[in-house]
Amino acid sequence: MREIATTIGKTTPLTAIITLPTNFDASKPAVLILNSGLMHHIGSCRLSVKLARQVADAGFLALRFDFSGIGDSPPRRGTRNFHDSSLEELNEVMNHLQKERGISQFISYGLCSGADASYEIAKRDSRIIGIAQIDAYAYTNKKWFIKRYLGNLLNPTAWLGLVERLTSRLSPVSTLGEEFYQTEDYQREHPSRDSVAAGLNSLVQRGVYIYNIFTGDTIEINYENQYRDIFSDVDFNGFLTLEYYEELEHIITSPEHQKLIPKKICNWVQMISASSEKTPIEISA
Repeated sequence: MREIATTIGKTTPLTAIITLPTNFDASKPAVLILNSGLMHHIGSCRLSVKLARQVADAGFLALRFDFSGIGDSPPRRGTRNFHDSSLEELNEVMNHLQKERGISQFISYGLCSGADASYEIAKRDSRIIGIAQIDAYAYTNKKWFIKRYLGNLLNPTAWLGLVERLTSRLSPVSTLGEEFYQTEDYQREHPSRDSVAAGLNSLVQRGVYIYNIFTGDTIEINYENQYRDIFSDVDFNGFLTLEYYEELEHIITSPEHQKLIPKKICNWVQMISASSEKTPIEISA
């Protein structure tokens, strides 16, 4: 396995790291590892690095890169929003690997906004054969409300939290200046549930594999298999692998899960790569 720093594009190049397997095989799909919000190509808790090395050890080229204006990639001029520019840059990255390495199929992985970009590019580019997403687009439903609010009525800890919040409102207002507060730079927007359902249907009909992992920090998800309930009008036909880790934080801080998640994604990559005839698969949690 070798790690190679490279740039993609000529005018204002994107910065990328290629993790090349010892025995490179261009017939295997490459794994594209995307930014999460404003996090650069190392990934939260170095998860992107760990995943890239894991899949490279399994024989797949991995490429993690920074979109323009993030991390080591300088901003590009223009009036395009991030949604449009990120998809163009993903296309640019795939074209580069196809030209330089002869790769014609890709698997896209991302957490949060990286999950969103993976879904969006898969809808537009038939070279994407699979997407792995952590905390993808999700929506609440009736069972979510019942579990959240009925459960809180019976939970003493929830009542204690309510008392603490009410007490804090009666406390003196802090005199700290604004420079001591951290603001959110990246604003994530969810499209309508119906539009995502239509997109998922199109992906499944094309035979795109989907691996969705949800953490306990996903506000819209609070029980296992909720994603299937939300999109009950989508016939995933075995192309969806779904897992929910209630105990897990959004940025994967747990050392145990920092090992487990890349391993499970790598196993999934190997399985869909071996399934050349678009055979439905599911991996148990």
